[in-house]
Amino acid sequence: MLNARAASSELPRRGRRPGGPVAFLLVALLAGVPGLPGTTDADDATMSPARARYLQALRDTGRVSEALLAVWETEDRAPVMITLEVPRRSRMARRARRERIRERADQALADAPAHDFRLRHRFRHAAGMAGELHLRAARRLLANPAVRELDLDGGGRGMLSQSMPIVGGYTASTAGFTGSGVTVAVLDSGIDTDHPDLAAALIDEHCICRGGGNTNCCPNGQSTQTGVGSAEDDNGHGSLVAGVLLSRGNVASIGMAPAAQLVAVKVLDEDLIFANTSDVIDALQWVIDNYTAEPPAVSTVRVVNLSLATGARFRPNPPCGDLGGTVGMFGDVVDELESRGVLVVAAAGNISDDVQLPAPACLTNVISVGATWDADLGGVTSEFGCVETTTAPDQVTCFTNAPAHTNIFAPGARITGPNLEGVLGVSEGTSFASPAVAGCGALLLEQDDLRTPADLTSLMLASPTTITDPGTGFSFPRLDCADALGLGPGDDDSDFDGITVDDGDNCPTVANALQGDVEAIAGDGIGDRCDVCVFVEDPDQTDTDMDGLGDACECTGPDLWPGDVDGNGVVDDQSDLFILEFNFGDTGVTPSQGDQNCDDSVDGADYTLWADNFGRDASEADLP
Repeated sequence: MLNARAASSELPRRGRRPGGPVAFLLVALLAGVPGLPGTTDADDATMSPARARYLQALRDTGRVSEALLAVWETEDRAPVMITLEVPRRSRMARRARRERIRERADQALADAPAHDFRLRHRFRHAAGMAGELHLRAARRLLANPAVRELDLDGGGRGMLSQSMPIVGGYTASTAGFTGSGVTVAVLDSGIDTDHPDLAAALIDEHCICRGGGNTNCCPNGQSTQTGVGSAEDDNGHGSLVAGVLLSRGNVASIGMAPAAQLVAVKVLDEDLIFANTSDVIDALQWVIDNYTAEPPAVSTVRVVNLSLATGARFRPNPPCGDLGGTVGMFGDVVDELESRGVLVVAAAGNISDDVQLPAPACLTNVISVGATWDADLGGVTSEFGCVETTTAPDQVTCFTNAPAHTNIFAPGARITGPNLEGVLGVSEGTSFASPAVAGCGALLLEQDDLRTPADLTSLMLASPTTITDPGTGFSFPRLDCADALGLGPGDDDSDFDGITVDDGDNCPTVANALQGDVEAIAGDGIGDRCDVCVFVEDPDQTDTDMDGLGDACECTGPDLWPGDVDGNGVVDDQSDLFILEFNFGDTGVTPSQGDQNCDDSVDGADYTLWADNFGRDASEADLP
């Protein structure tokens, strides 16, 4: 949210392996299991010589970030970003690239057992995926030709990946709504035109900009500019706003409408100031003249986002657009946009006003958007100076303007998204709540392009989720785009395997289109890719020692590693392998005779457990 007079600070599947015991040993050796330190999930794990050697081997590949290696020095599991071997966007058609991403992700996940890699996010538009990876699986994953590199999934608080689920963004995306075919206009400080998350969306640029001291602030040094380079961002605010709306998900998380197209208009200077409201009105006029049409023709731009505001603020009665003067002219261009089928969304402002709204948020044909927190950040001092003793999702922020005539709220703090130089930035404000609503409008138009701005407004304001400002007692709808689209939690297909939760996906976090479940006859019902104990019925998925292997598969007891057949604390190729080989094929045997998964026989599953744990040594004091 910007003030016209003062700058704002916002800115495995486990399965049988063919070939018998010798083949299992070969797989273990090729996977680099010997020399892999015995690792645990304990927070106080210490660096052993074996761990140091293993980490150095990872470092020598040049494909693992130092930040990730630093976490693995003391922790067994770490949040990772797995970059897939997929050509850059400019070298492939969008649909072909999405299919390649899907194929590469499937290929990588097939080599990452569920107990070693816990998938969190699988991207459609970025060549990668995110999750929690166990150190012991790193070398095996890097050996997969689908994987390019591993990096720490770090970042600031209040990321898009936190706010998107709150407003139903991921549910909409996995149900196939991406904003495809919809063009939006963003009037702001411009965008980073070659940012990987924004460049592919940009179809046109324009600038009408006089900033602080009435100085010209278009990139050409003049007050107006059009064409390539005319909306280059010199602050970062506009890039983050656009990212919330339509980030492609290559650096930041995906935005609300990650396939929408963008017309960027620069109206704010490097300090986020516009000297004259007339410049903004003229910029809206440019959008009308170049990207809208009178009915019955259909306008090209269907949504406009305005994360900016005048210094003057207005009560609800009379409507500010009826007051004439500058705000009246502002209302005229907004009304013209509305008559041409264009939805206009604006930030409510950030000065804690619970009585008045600035323009354009105050205008009748504008959806005004206030801000909530999107995570529990503890006590914080906001960028706008107010202090929160506690924070939580759906809590109204202390800085947002929230008079009773504010239309809707959405997460606005703290948001991470595209910034200058192709990297990420973090900020907070109603500026970043507004584009979430604008992006939802784009999705609703993709679903039905005959909808009017009034239709879109009605659908979003009918959200089943309401929030209350404890300071005033005023209640407001909070954006729920999945509900507006007629979707529910059961429509989620976040693993992109074509089976939704409502369809009965037995493993919703990992693609398993065939719904493989080797214990299905026994009634387990949990897909192999998500099952902590694939070979034994275990519907409760109990894992007492939290080592990633279910108790039903760990009949040797939680104090012994699977594969340690003789119970001497070492999983090796001497007595353990000898016992497995000697008793292979026998039934009615005990764990000490080789039945490591309690299925009453010595078979390929027992060799799998032995191979996956080969090299673990209790003498290094890192039992599960």
